[in-house]
Amino acid sequence: MVDFPCYKFQSKITSTIDNFNKKHLSTNKLYISQTITSDELQSLPRKEAETKLKPFLNLIIKNLSPYYIKFSEQMYDIPPTNNNNKDNNSWVEAKMDEMISTTGLFYMAIKHGDGENHGDKDITVGFLSFLLTQESITGDKKHDRILYLMEIHLDKFFSGKGTGFFLVEDFLFELCSLLKMDLEFVCFKENDIGNKFYKKMGIDMLEEKKYPQLNFWFEFLNVYRMENKLIETRQKRINR
Repeated sequence: MVDFPCYKFQSKITSTIDNFNKKHLSTNKLYISQTITSDELQSLPRKEAETKLKPFLNLIIKNLSPYYIKFSEQMYDIPPTNNNNKDNNSWVEAKMDEMISTTGLFYMAIKHGDGENHGDKDITVGFLSFLLTQESITGDKKHDRILYLMEIHLDKFFSGKGTGFFLVEDFLFELCSLLKMDLEFVCFKENDIGNKFYKKMGIDMLEEKKYPQLNFWFEFLNVYRMENKLIETRQKRINR
């Protein structure tokens, strides 16, 4: 992928975070804290980088480990194993490598608390990571400004409480609108909770027959895209 430098859009990311926090900190005790970028992680000693990402990786393990175990061979070229073995974490190291080595990732912690004292006593209830790229996952040249959502995770205790809706509506959609970017991401086909949520949010799943170049990924992933024009129209309607 051809990625934009992390610093290029930092001010707009910061302003979107500030707007989200002004809206949700007082009402929901929910706020976003930008933590680090993968570019910064790559400059750290490996153990230090892993320590910074460990809380995020733990959420992925809690939420999606059955799917990673089942599809680790396709995703990371890890030899097939017994899918029923819940203690099989051979994919975890490969996932950590991906989280550190993927160029241009922004990591955002989702916090719950009062936001005072730099959030020292607040709890991390989720995280999201994304990169800004000039290449669509489909290779379609007409889509050349993409916010690619790499991960979005919430602690299960906070699922079903509107938190995911707030993050997509008031952060991701707002940021895409501000940056004039389409939104793209993938979701495991077997992740019923995730797929139902994205459908509820009105994000279109790509039709597999129209994208034969993605047949390998379609074996176990759904691919989603929401174009910027639709995002902007939606946000204008909501903000009236």
